[in-house]
Amino acid sequence: MTKPRDGRLCFRGGGETVGGETRAYPLQILIWHEIVNDELGGVPVAVTFCPLCNTAIAFDRRVEGRTLDFGTTGKLRHSDLVMYDRQSESWWQQFGGEALVGRYTGTRLERLPARIVAWADFARSHPGARVLTRETGFDRAYGSNPYQSYDDIGSPPIFAVPEDDRLPPKERVVYVERGKESVAVPYSRWREGASSGSSSGGASSSSAGGAASPRRSTPGRSPPDATLARPT
Repeated sequence: MTKPRDGRLCFRGGGETVGGETRAYPLQILIWHEIVNDELGGVPVAVTFCPLCNTAIAFDRRVEGRTLDFGTTGKLRHSDLVMYDRQSESWWQQFGGEALVGRYTGTRLERLPARIVAWADFARSHPGARVLTRETGFDRAYGSNPYQSYDDIGSPPIFAVPEDDRLPPKERVVYVERGKESVAVPYSRWREGASSGSSSGGASSSSAGGAASPRRSTPGRSPPDATLARPT
């Protein structure tokens, strides 16, 4: 059962990007499987979600004229999901999309537009869009959070992290990148209903609660399985 405010990763194409198609991938499913290999408008895509740091990123799966299929290694680097492709077995950092080990070392995947939105908002804006089904062929407790105890911001990270007194280690932030510059906005300000103004890459940006993808600054433990969910 999906509640109105349940989060969904909304993947929206803009014409030449993915043929104008829009699809939703429930976080209730992604939190268990972490990666979905899909195709929109003829473009092969990888929809990824690191449940420990709340990083939701979509990538074009094409590299050097080759279409890759991704899975999870079960490993973490800088407390973030490490993926691998089944064709070359190269390892890839989810945050940033860069290959770390293997044939494609140093290569970066092309990121595609995606954001986390409430299910009620998505359904209202895209009533005819396709949504990833829970009928994945795997027996998982979709709707439950296997990392619930880790969501407590007051609990310490499992792995050691560099000291930084600006924010708690597991504070959720909204990450904004423009060119070679980036900024992190504490998610706690959004919950207070405040708008945050900042400057990144020479241009100002503002954010108000409800329309971006929060990222937790530090996750903790390795994901439970490395299977893929596929839409029907």
